[in-house]
Amino acid sequence: FAASAYGLVWNGTKFVAVGLNGHCATSADGITWAAQASFTTAFGSSNQANAIAWNGTKFVAAGAANIPCVTSADAITWSAFSLPAALAGVKAIPGLFVARPTTAAAALYSSSDGLTWTQRTIPATVSLLYTNGTSFLSAVSNVSTSAYSSTDGITWNTIILPSSNWQFGSQVNQSNNPISFMISSATTPYNVYSSSDGWATCSSALPLTTITQSKTWAAVVASGTTILAMEATSMDTVYRSTDGGATWSSAVLPNSFKGVTLAYLKSAGKFVCIGTISAGYLLSTDGITWTAYSLPMYPNISGSVIISDKSND
Repeated sequence: FAASAYGLVWNGTKFVAVGLNGHCATSADGITWAAQASFTTAFGSSNQANAIAWNGTKFVAAGAANIPCVTSADAITWSAFSLPAALAGVKAIPGLFVARPTTAAAALYSSSDGLTWTQRTIPATVSLLYTNGTSFLSAVSNVSTSAYSSTDGITWNTIILPSSNWQFGSQVNQSNNPISFMISSATTPYNVYSSSDGWATCSSALPLTTITQSKTWAAVVASGTTILAMEATSMDTVYRSTDGGATWSSAVLPNSFKGVTLAYLKSAGKFVCIGTISAGYLLSTDGITWTAYSLPMYPNISGSVIISDKSND
């Protein structure tokens, strides 16, 4: 299977990857993968799946314009359904999906079951949509301070982000303990900001040390007091702090790997690093020692893929 994966999600027991040519693959350990033919049948073998989300009971995968979405409770048996609009991306928290349409509009869509969707008005047209597992953050762009937060997908509160120039590729990453959003600034002094209350308030997520102020970060993710930060210039070095960012150690990724996205899968106890196209992905239990893997049906897994942990454990 020669295809690129554009969506990857973990639901607490398995990974599910979707992408080009209507392909879907599942894995319990991130190492051994199985193709799911039912997804290809329901989604179409010539279509591209852009995103996949898990809301605690169901998967929803979305594609480009005029392509139906598909849903599944087990990632094995998939069913197609119609949407009121083509979706560019879908995110989820327990019991709720929120999706962004491909056509620019000051609107998002929400659904509790992945089948019935309701259009929700927001104050401005947005191009980015994120979740931290308990709430949503929708932003105008990564060069704007304008953004909106919601815990129910219906009411969207206007917020002002602390940086008007986010580091490219930093995404908004999940902290797990405490649950928060983190964004990385691309302007000096380089910093990472976090918020656990929907950006009503925010603070520096990292102490302003020589390391944190001298680097631009492609991605930052944390679990408890352990923080991993991907250096953005070379994209081949991960910095780890086990004391909340006061002191740091570093590790060069194996096999000349270029990392773009980091995530921590709490229930699996693993950090995941997605690289540039054709680079595959890495798994690590400590953030220092990494092992490289690839998806057999997705040799060109894309660095733009968003990894979500919706295990809720």
